[in-house]
Amino acid sequence: MSNVRVNQRHESRVQYLDTARELAVNTLSCVKRMPKSYRLILTMKLSELANDIYIEVCIANSIYPKSPAAVAQRAQHLNVASGKIDALDGLAGIALDCIGIKDKPAEPTEPTKMTEYAWVHLGELLDKEKALINKVLKSDAKLTF
Repeated sequence: MSNVRVNQRHESRVQYLDTARELAVNTLSCVKRMPKSYRLILTMKLSELANDIYIEVCIANSIYPKSPAAVAQRAQHLNVASGKIDALDGLAGIALDCIGIKDKPAEPTEPTKMTEYAWVHLGELLDKEKALINKVLKSDAKLTF
C-alpha cells in the first residue's frame, strides 16, 4: 500500500524518459513500413528527430537541478526536445499525406490497418511527451535555492 493519498498522486518525473524511448521505437516501427521511395528523403529525417528527442531528454534527465545554472541547462535541453517534438509532428503529417492516410482509423482489425494505427499512436505519444516535458519545466521553475 502506498502512503500517498490518491488525490496527491501524480506521474513520476521520469515518465517523460520512458515516453521518449517509446516514441523513438514507435517512430522506427512506422517508418520501416513506408514505401522505399520515401526512405532517403523522409523516413531518415523522421527517425533522426525521434532519436534526437530521446537523446535530449536523456541529457536533461542526467542534469540534477541543484543550482539555477543547472536548472537553466536542463530547461535548455528540454526546450530543444520540445521543439523537435513539434518538428516531428509536422513531418509526420507530411508523411501521412504522402502515403495517403487522411482519417483517424479505428482500432486495427487487419494487418493493413496496423500501419495506420501505428501513426495514430505516434501522434498520441507526441502529445503525451510534450505535456510531460511541460510539467517537468513547470516543476523545475518552482525550485528555490
